[in-house]
Amino acid sequence: LLFPDTLDYIAEGRPILHALFHAHPSFGAMRSAIYSLGIYPFHLNRTPWPILALHAGIILYTVYLTVRSVRVRHAFTNTLFILAVLSVTTSLSWYITLLMPDILGGPLYLAIYLLTFACATLSRTEQGIVAALAIFCATSHSTHLVIAISLCILLATLKLLILRSQRTPKLSLVATVVVAAILLQLSINARLFGHASLDGNRPPYLEARLIADGPARLYLQQHCAQLNWLLCRSVANLPTDDDTFLWADGGI
Repeated sequence: LLFPDTLDYIAEGRPILHALFHAHPSFGAMRSAIYSLGIYPFHLNRTPWPILALHAGIILYTVYLTVRSVRVRHAFTNTLFILAVLSVTTSLSWYITLLMPDILGGPLYLAIYLLTFACATLSRTEQGIVAALAIFCATSHSTHLVIAISLCILLATLKLLILRSQRTPKLSLVATVVVAAILLQLSINARLFGHASLDGNRPPYLEARLIADGPARLYLQQHCAQLNWLLCRSVANLPTDDDTFLWADGGI
């Protein structure tokens, strides 16, 4: 299932790989560079089917490790049963096949659980794989990284509140993973766009939403006489919806 954004993720893999080795000032990709790079070896501009297999494999692996951390016996059978039920009763199967990084939110949160509360159930190799998956999932979509950072803050708060509990969260590994994800995002964006950034070269989605919903439009109408903002040149004909603001021919 090819969403319009999917075509960008697939098309940008090879140019991003080339740009990392031959930096170009006009590089203009606006999707997650890390997700585009991550799926590139699986499709190689030939077929998108292996991306679906990658999504399904990540889901299967993280759910299996989570189930095993709770009950070792029949862990794989229980995992298959759980995934069968979820595939029928939830949107899991849809998002696995909608070749987008959205599906990687769930595995990220399970990975954070595993590294924080169930690290003892993982071998050293499994810890490394889960950490690598967490970094990939966190950097595949900007909201995933924000939520991962927020979860670290929440877990740190819990650690202070339940310091003497046997279930005290162990934050060293997951904090290292989140910091590594932040540094990876900053370094790749610095290489691609010439400046370190967590958001890369994405369009101003929030600005478009604020103008479409009204608050920013009202502010600009009231204050553009005192402001020297480029956007003020279009204050008389601001679009009333974010799609027109972002994508229409001649749009802002």
